[in-house]
Amino acid sequence: MDIVRIVVLLLHPLLATGLLGWIWWQYSWRKKSHELKGESRKKALTQHETYGNRLIWSAFFVICVAFLSRAFVGWRENESIPRSLIPQSLHGLWDRLDLCCCSYLRVWGGVPVMPEMKVESLPIMP
Repeated sequence: MDIVRIVVLLLHPLLATGLLGWIWWQYSWRKKSHELKGESRKKALTQHETYGNRLIWSAFFVICVAFLSRAFVGWRENESIPRSLIPQSLHGLWDRLDLCCCSYLRVWGGVPVMPEMKVESLPIMP
């Protein structure tokens, strides 16, 4: 196996692993948020939302790296580039669905189910 091919194909899993750690850290904010009060909570909430926006863009970047690495490997092996971008497994299909789910959660995640409820009063799921 060619060393360039190995490096290009390993970019996506390495970046995705870092992204999963970031998602875990971002999710842990839910428990931390109940310990904060007043101005420190507002500041932490703003920072949490900023990191959430960066997380969505980072997920998009990781998915683009996956596409580009598949296209690069297809090009190096004289395959059709559009054909190399077609998902060949459930994992290849899931990245598109994952980006849609993350975007949906970013847009609608902070909206309460009932308008009279405050976001702070929503229960925490274990």
